[in-house]
Formats: sequence, C-alpha cells, structure tokens
Amino acid sequence: MIAFLGWVVHYLIVLVVLAVFAGLGLTIGIKLRKKKDAKEAQMTDTVDQAVEDK
Repeated sequence: MIAFLGWVVHYLIVLVVLAVFAGLGLTIGIKLRKKKDAKEAQMTDTVDQAVEDK
C-alpha cells in the first residue's frame, strides 16, 4: 500500500512540474505574440503616415 501511494505521489509531482512548464510556455508565448503584434502595428502606422504625407 505504501509503494502504491509513493507511486501516486511521484506521478502527481511529475504532473505538477509539467503543468508549470506548460503555463510558463503559454505565458511567454502570449507575451511574445503581443510584442510582435505591437511592433507590426507600429510599422503599419509608420507606412500609413508616409503614404499620407505624399
């Protein structure tokens, strides 16, 4: 019985570690995507202003 509980605890720890890595990946991915979108929007605004100035 003790071996079974040790096995369950081991897999729960592995599950938690994997969930933490998944959460970090999700957070970093969202942050990078927002940064990329902001950069592209800024470039688009710059191009639009250059076209309007002509």
